[in-house]
Amino acid sequence: MNPKSITAIIVALLALVNLLLSACGVSPLPVDAEGIAAGVSAVAALGAGAVSTWYNFSITTPAKVADSVLAKLKSGEVTAKEVLDLLDNITEATNSDKCEGTD
Repeated sequence: MNPKSITAIIVALLALVNLLLSACGVSPLPVDAEGIAAGVSAVAALGAGAVSTWYNFSITTPAKVADSVLAKLKSGEVTAKEVLDLLDNITEATNSDKCEGTD
């Protein structure tokens, strides 16, 4: 859904809330389309920033390990085949441990 559609839906909902509040004798919300657009833009910018930070910076332990492996691959300390072989060995060992425990 594009930002214009989201803004239009929010404006329509606030207009409905204002209508219902006016019908009940309560002072309606002082909201205009520009204020809604600014609010939606701010929320979208904050959300995009949070997602970008999460995906582009190594925050979790697995991400930090992946960065370390990538650095070693780029420097030539290890090869891709060595990393893949290590992962295969870990997977095989984990699977064999599970099989041995089921006797």
